[in-house]
Amino acid sequence: MQPAGLVMFFVGVGLGVGGLLGLHATDGTAANAALVAVMAIGGFVGLFGWATWRYELSVDHGAMSLDSQMRRRLGLGMAAMVLSFIVAIAIDSSSTNQILFPFTTQGVRVILYLLLAGIGIGLIAMASQAALSVNAATKFAVTAVFALAIGIVALTVFVDSSDTKFRGSLFGVVLAAAVTVLIWAVLTFRFEERRTGSARADRLGTRLLALGSVLLFVGVAFRMLFITAEELAAGVPPAKTSVRLLWFILFTIAMMWVLARTRFGSWTFAVGGNKEAARQVGVPAGRTKTQLFMLVSVAAWFVGLLVAFRINSIQANSGDGQEFIFIIAAVVGGTLLTGGYGTAFGGAIGACILSIPAIGISSARWNTDWRFLIVGVILLLAVVSNKFLRNKAEGIRR
Repeated sequence: MQPAGLVMFFVGVGLGVGGLLGLHATDGTAANAALVAVMAIGGFVGLFGWATWRYELSVDHGAMSLDSQMRRRLGLGMAAMVLSFIVAIAIDSSSTNQILFPFTTQGVRVILYLLLAGIGIGLIAMASQAALSVNAATKFAVTAVFALAIGIVALTVFVDSSDTKFRGSLFGVVLAAAVTVLIWAVLTFRFEERRTGSARADRLGTRLLALGSVLLFVGVAFRMLFITAEELAAGVPPAKTSVRLLWFILFTIAMMWVLARTRFGSWTFAVGGNKEAARQVGVPAGRTKTQLFMLVSVAAWFVGLLVAFRINSIQANSGDGQEFIFIIAAVVGGTLLTGGYGTAFGGAIGACILSIPAIGISSARWNTDWRFLIVGVILLLAVVSNKFLRNKAEGIRR
């Protein structure tokens, strides 16, 4: 242990806190860039100091070795990221002209940017995953390129956005992700990784992870639900967030735990996969199915209450015709129509995916009938990919 590292840690924490306070107290392109940079430097100095205080230096880094596939992925990935930046800057973001039916200039710009940036990030992430099994030097170099790619996304947000919340918030979040990846690359290169078990360290890590998750959830909840008088005076629009989002997150977490950690969750998968086989091994199949129907009924009752509170009236036909959409959301999330496989988290992701065309099509000023085509394409891709992945997984097990 080196005591100087502890001093570096407190210096980094001070820089990070100071940059955060300054970011909330000021606005402006130059000020936001400078303060976010101070926060990034503070995070790097703090974590490097902590590692210096607690961990041993690494002595065997190995020589950087990039095979042809890794170099090709990195080259194509960075080229795609640079092109995405050029597209975001070159195409006029304020134009609403229709240049390709049914796409406007904004739509083409967004689609091209997301496509190029997604391809770039994906290729570089694949190269970074492959570099983990080579040596420390290769892992550091490829992970640093990955951080640079995320930094290009942050730069795009900073240069292209005229909204203060995007410059001050989204830019800072994306840049923080890039800095985090870079810090991880530096620390794993500079210091030895733990290769032996430690119950004390694992217990501390679990507690810190749980505490951080709770604080993150509470912070996001307060930010979405409340606004201060100072923010209203500064012209910051109130957060348009419904409490339904919090219930959605809570129920998703609860059902994930039930399906993964309880006997009832195991019975659910068993009955869904093969009811008769489950009954023969002692699973109360009839009672389990009855309880599942009751659980769905309670969920529908709760959703009805939320709808009634939101619109201050009762509509008995509020959910009529939506059954097919609910089934599609489950299938898109990885649930098999034949039963026996699926997750609550996957269902939540499927619901989020289906909400994108429902909201985005009207926002893009397309004909709203296009949403049926997009939903159908999403369902088709989900069923085909689920079938392919399931067959591939079963082939590996054999």
